[in-house]
Amino acid sequence: MNRRISRNRVLFSLATLLLVWVWGVVAVQAAVTGVCGVYPTDEGAYMAAQLDLGGQALGGLQWFNNDGQQPFEGVVLLEGRAGHAPDLSGGALVLGEVWGLSESWSELSLPTPVVSSTGLIDVVFVIPAGALKTSEGAFGGPGIGYTQGPTGHASFVSSDGLDWTRVHPDYHLAVQPVLASGKAAATVLSSLDPARGQAMTKAAVTGRREQAQTALLPPKPNPFNPRTQIRYSMATAQELRIVVYDVRGRRVKTLHRGSADAGLHELTWYGRDDRGRAVASGVYYVKMETPEGVLSRPISLVR
Repeated sequence: MNRRISRNRVLFSLATLLLVWVWGVVAVQAAVTGVCGVYPTDEGAYMAAQLDLGGQALGGLQWFNNDGQQPFEGVVLLEGRAGHAPDLSGGALVLGEVWGLSESWSELSLPTPVVSSTGLIDVVFVIPAGALKTSEGAFGGPGIGYTQGPTGHASFVSSDGLDWTRVHPDYHLAVQPVLASGKAAATVLSSLDPARGQAMTKAAVTGRREQAQTALLPPKPNPFNPRTQIRYSMATAQELRIVVYDVRGRRVKTLHRGSADAGLHELTWYGRDDRGRAVASGVYYVKMETPEGVLSRPISLVR
């Protein structure tokens, strides 16, 4: 996690609020003002919320998630110090790949509760390398909602896990604790000693995962020259065609014909037709044809 790249910049945009019920004891969810992401993410990035548990055990988390089709690489839980940025070199519980729902409060349950000797737990969301928040909702990229007000927990962002920027005190990541109920044994985070190889203890998580969608995503870049990436997602494995047409409806290039598995896929168009000839500058249409129907995206080639 010791990555170092350029200074953090937080991007804000609007989002909607969906309330959900979860097990255990959780604070009343605050109104979400918008969704934020981190830039750059060339080598990964981090978003962190410092939660005050009041001496109680943490049984799970709630957070307002942006993109249900893009998981976080992981979530790291470590002891926090009031007003200080997270220290990823210390003992921590590392949760594996974490999924949420699109533009919704999402949740995860820990396999066993955890406690902090300081009463504070830093919750660090790990953003995959190269994954950027570009819009709100499904396929918009990893992001977390934020709330606005004079009170709330401290929040931090980092593009390398070493240099952290504290978010303005009037803005707070929409992350909330689910306190453990009952008297279940809890793991003390400070007991995870990095000197004994326990700093990166991994644990499974449980939570709801959003169903994959069939969608044709915006080509990137657009306009383009000399190539662009055509991304699409499949809810189930099925036959499909992805074809580029000109403005008169004439077929220019067949990018894919055949079956495709469920999940996210990517193709490259180099601005050439089926015979390998370079096509002229102009507007074209990428069409994704499946048994469910046809999806289309305009794209511009500028030579």
